[in-house]
Amino acid sequence: MRCLVKKLRSRKGESLSETLVGVLISAIALLLLASMVMAATRIVSNSEAHMTKFYEGMNKIESQSDPSSGTLTITQLLGGGNTKIDINIYSDDDAELYAYQSK
Repeated sequence: MRCLVKKLRSRKGESLSETLVGVLISAIALLLLASMVMAATRIVSNSEAHMTKFYEGMNKIESQSDPSSGTLTITQLLGGGNTKIDINIYSDDDAELYAYQSK
């Protein structure tokens, strides 16, 4: 604590090398901050694009009137029984999203 008070009362200034090091550290910190902001912006825009694609696909699925039909088989690991359920299968144009509904 004494050292800090002594430094504050001192009339000596900072040396040129100390000032340059401080400016360099500040510049590096600002560069890192700017790169983090750019990365966050890119992540947000990518996620918005994916969410828009997802919602458009789900809207297409929900508006379909003629689904494909199929059978869903559920196999129990313990006991070895099978359960078969007839289902309707809905998909979007890209066939990336699917929705199932029992008949």
